[in-house]
Amino acid sequence: MSLLARILSEKRLLLVPLLVVVVANIAGYALVVGPLQTGVGGAEQRAVRAAADLKAAAAQAEGARQLVAAKARAAEDLEKFYADVLPKGQAAARQVTYLRLAELAQAANLQFDRRTFSQEQERDSQLVRLEMTMAVTGAYRDMRRFIHDLETSPDFIVISGVALVQDREADAPLGLTLQLATYFRTDDGR
Repeated sequence: MSLLARILSEKRLLLVPLLVVVVANIAGYALVVGPLQTGVGGAEQRAVRAAADLKAAAAQAEGARQLVAAKARAAEDLEKFYADVLPKGQAAARQVTYLRLAELAQAANLQFDRRTFSQEQERDSQLVRLEMTMAVTGAYRDMRRFIHDLETSPDFIVISGVALVQDREADAPLGLTLQLATYFRTDDGR
């Protein structure tokens, strides 16, 4: 009989319960602790993903709040522009483009040759574009002063075209043709 067989036969009463406990531990780990540990690991991963999703959602919510605030500021700025900058109706727009431009030209020592007006409204818009073509004659420095005064005036007038011409005669004054526009708001929206 070998030494191992002898130990097993003599210590059987001690080894069998010990072997049963070891097998029960292995089975308990395989059937209970292992799946629980896997479940805990999965829960930790889900918690990390949920935290990242929460952070992304909070960033999106903040972006949406900022967008709403920016849109409200833009709407306020647009209303302020309509109320404070644009002429208040067709009569005020004509006064800005007719009377004010005449005053600026006279102050710059320029002579009116002609001017024409046209009016256009975009469909489904409350803004009307009042266009004016204006021709003046005079010295170059006076024309520069006129354009500078026009661009720095508080009136909302857009210069959309400039044409400078000179006659063939040496003493002839320069001719300046400006295409100008202003806008005004209508209440009817047509």
